[in-house]
Amino acid sequence: MFGKSIFALAVSCACSQLALVAHAEQVTFPITMAGPEEVPGPGDADGTASGTITFDTVTNEISWNFTYADIVAPTAMHIHAAPAGAGAGVFVGLGVATSGGAGTLISSVTTSPANISAILANPIGFYVNIHNGPFPSGAIRGQIPAMFELMMTGPQEFPGPGDADGTAMGMLGFDTGNNEIFWDFTYADIAAPTAMHIHNAPAGMSAGVFVGLGVATSGGAGTLISSVTTTPANITAVLAAPTDFYVNIHNGPFPSGAVRGQIEDAAASCTADLNGDGSVGSGDLANLLGSWGPCPAPPATCAADFSMDGSVGSGDLATLLGSWGACP
Repeated sequence: MFGKSIFALAVSCACSQLALVAHAEQVTFPITMAGPEEVPGPGDADGTASGTITFDTVTNEISWNFTYADIVAPTAMHIHAAPAGAGAGVFVGLGVATSGGAGTLISSVTTSPANISAILANPIGFYVNIHNGPFPSGAIRGQIPAMFELMMTGPQEFPGPGDADGTAMGMLGFDTGNNEIFWDFTYADIAAPTAMHIHNAPAGMSAGVFVGLGVATSGGAGTLISSVTTTPANITAVLAAPTDFYVNIHNGPFPSGAVRGQIEDAAASCTADLNGDGSVGSGDLANLLGSWGPCPAPPATCAADFSMDGSVGSGDLATLLGSWGACP
């Protein structure tokens, strides 16, 4: 499988590769589909599809943009309610209409608020699959992944010190259908990374390496975009208690960790906590005001640009003030 480019589940963001965009009322997930994921199989052994699916909690619309290859023409596409390794009946029919050309499935349907809520409450309990003539039970399938938002800073390192002004931000995903962890991070104000790991410890504590992520990237300077395959047990452990795990980036000046961020549900994230101290307050306000105006050119991060419009302004200030106080 490939490293999926992601994101943002609470604010708008444009990232490389898959341009995954989400707004306050929308949640977008990257999905890859393959034949071996079909249960009961067999699916189409070399068939694939990849793209994004978005759930809008205001309009109750599900929209998608997939590109498929090495399968014959689709006859149906559905969302089913079952975890990886299990099958189930149709939960929402998506159809095979497309506004794109050959090899694409680009369209939308409106469904019930209950269906949207059920999927967003437990995305990894649902999958999308594509059916066709040779494989009427399903040619290819992909589990909807679990997505998490991270804001890594030096002051979160324990035991410290980390790099006081270092930052990294982005998204971390878990694909239970492929036992894959994937990520898209942008870092700034730290020396070149030498290692990145997931560790099993809550905030204010530390632990040994749980899963090594490496520092390879499919992006340019200042990015960490890639994926690794791990064990089902490792993914299950993280998803059972994500806030008990953290990601950190190591480098030469800070071999024990330059920046760190606790894994947290993006829907309950505390994006405005710019200094990573667990609350939104005067320090975060000072950070935002000090960043006022256009963001630096990539790959530099602009952590206070909550709206991801390329500058820090009144909208971002409103977001910070609306989040004032202790984080969830």
